[in-house]
Amino acid sequence: MFKSGDTVYVNKHGRSEYVGKGTVKEACKTPEELQRYFTETHPFFDTYTSWIQKGKTIYIVDLESNIGTAGFLEQELSHELIEV
Repeated sequence: MFKSGDTVYVNKHGRSEYVGKGTVKEACKTPEELQRYFTETHPFFDTYTSWIQKGKTIYIVDLESNIGTAGFLEQELSHELIEV
């Protein structure tokens, strides 16, 4: 579990491929929480909403290098860089 302010590494493909590093802004569990960060025009808004409707938590991460803000599932994040 991650909390606001945690530094995390994003590992999208089974934790074997490093994607980025960032800071957790919030753990969203409701559509209202999600809408603080993304509008319906965001390309992944429907995906994030679907995950929330299935009872999953979306971690909002501000990625470094000016990549921006994105949502991730818990299994896509880690506190340490995992190298394979």
